[in-house]
Formats: sequence, C-alpha cells, structure tokens
Amino acid sequence: MSVVEDHTVFQVGTYNGNPLAMAAVRANLEKVLTPEAYAHLDHLNERILAGCTEVIERYDLPGYAVGVGGKGCVTFSPKKVVDYESFKEHQNAELSELAWLFNMNRGFFMTPGREEEWTLSVTHTDEAIDAYVSCSRSLPRRSPPGDVAHRSRGAAETRRPPRIGQRRAPSGAGGVTGSEPPLLVP
Repeated sequence: MSVVEDHTVFQVGTYNGNPLAMAAVRANLEKVLTPEAYAHLDHLNERILAGCTEVIERYDLPGYAVGVGGKGCVTFSPKKVVDYESFKEHQNAELSELAWLFNMNRGFFMTPGREEEWTLSVTHTDEAIDAYVSCSRSLPRRSPPGDVAHRSRGAAETRRPPRIGQRRAPSGAGGVTGSEPPLLVP
C-alpha cells in the first residue's frame, strides 16, 4: 500500500477509494463470512441438493442438481452438461421455462436463464430451503398429464418456448416469508 500512499502507483476504481465501501467489504469478510457461516452455507446447499435430487428422481424428470458452497442449480437435461454445445443439445428449455415461471409465480425469484440457479445467503434457514423444495415438488403434481413436466427423459425439446420476460411475480413476492431475501438470485 505504500506505493499507493506515496503516489508511485495511481489506483482508481469505482469502490477502490471509498472508505465506507471498503469498511463494508472488510466487515463482511471478517464478521459475516466466518467459518461458521460457510459451514451453514454448506449445510443449506447439501439440503437443497438432496431435496431437488429427490424431486427429480421421484417424478423421473430429465435433470440433475449440482452445487458447491452457497451456489448450485438444477439442470433439466437427460445427459450431463459439460460445455456449451452439450448444453444447447440436451437442455430441456421448455421445462426450464416452466420451472422459472412456476417458481416466480410462487414468490421465488429465479435467475432468468435455462437452469434453476440459486445463490444462498447466510440469512437463509432450513425452513426456506424446505419451502423451495416443496414448491419444486408441487410443479409435476400440478402439471396436467402430457405436460412437459411429465414427458420422458428422451431428447430435449427443440422448439423454442414462448417468451415470458414481460411476466411479473405476484406483488409482495420477495422470498419465502417476505422478510427473508429471495432464495434464488442472479
């Protein structure tokens, strides 16, 4: 830091010189993201992975769950996705779109992409995870027979689903209870 202080090196950036932002970063790293917090995130992620895997297996959905730490996703694909080409070839886009809309309409803010991604927070609880898994479990139960949620694990659909970017979650939707952060965020 001495080279910055004596002006040998000129340091610039949006937050680099902001003492408040740096204090917040330091507090987050030292006081919030403790070893206990990381253990909590690992516990929650193991719980959501197990729950999602149970739903996928119970309803024979074409997909799998994968995650590490506080990050994970459900990929609706009958085969493992290893690169962009396999993603394009095997991803069940219609089921992904359905899951996105289904969850958004039940108060779970989802990453608007082709997979169900989650980023967990240290404030999330076992109850929040259970609520998400319960919501995921209700998708195939509420879908009519023959719907995309009931199709076999065959080849991914090739037709593009309708655009749903203009749809909104119900007012007041903000997480499991409304007082917690959204469970799934970009």
